[in-house]
Amino acid sequence: ILAFLLGAVLVFRLYTSKLHLHFPRFAALIGVDLLLSAEYALMQKYQMKYVMRWYLANFIVRSLLYVAVTFELYDKILKTHKGLASLGRKAVGTFGGIAIAGALIWLFTQGNDSALPDAFATRVMNGRVMVMLTLMVFVGLVFGILLKFPIRLTANSKAFGVGFTAYFASKFVTSAAIFAKGTQFIEAMNVAMALCEAGCFAYWLMRLSEDGEQKPSAPLRKLSPQDQEVLLSQLDRAERQIMRTFGQ
Repeated sequence: ILAFLLGAVLVFRLYTSKLHLHFPRFAALIGVDLLLSAEYALMQKYQMKYVMRWYLANFIVRSLLYVAVTFELYDKILKTHKGLASLGRKAVGTFGGIAIAGALIWLFTQGNDSALPDAFATRVMNGRVMVMLTLMVFVGLVFGILLKFPIRLTANSKAFGVGFTAYFASKFVTSAAIFAKGTQFIEAMNVAMALCEAGCFAYWLMRLSEDGEQKPSAPLRKLSPQDQEVLLSQLDRAERQIMRTFGQ
């Protein structure tokens, strides 16, 4: 309940402060996530066939939104390095699309037990882990760039990047734990996920602001001016190489 309330406040804050115009995909993800979570609580009153359709729609919608927000993550973190951002988006789109298509094919080529709601839900969860594992590589990669290089970002972009990495990683880890250990851990993992979500929502509520779109942020690591110059020159060289190689 706490995570849901904090998420609702965050969505309200994003739209009333016009921050959704700067982070449209992120705002959509949080809003849709809340709607799907609320809808799940009402599913028991419907016939099982509708429950299974809900599982499938949930998987598709969330997977597409995860890909879209990862695009936004690359755009925001690598705003000053368009070549790296473009290459990252293309890789995310390609491998994310392959993962979603592969998960759907795998989901519908299983045995007859896929017609049972519980078995179908388990297979959807497994497919979700496949997609999230793929995207986690790219989320971790861009966070590694943010951690290593003193990229000049606005306060909001930094908060978005740090918060989304934690948010997505918590969802991936808890989903992977259910995949590895079985559904007997699902209640404990759902509690852990809700606590992580609440922490991320609270972090965004404290860090995202209208002023944060103009306010510069400090690098995640403290570096001397000389070290900052060396690291930025390395990143700039990588950017130029990508521009020459791929014609960005």
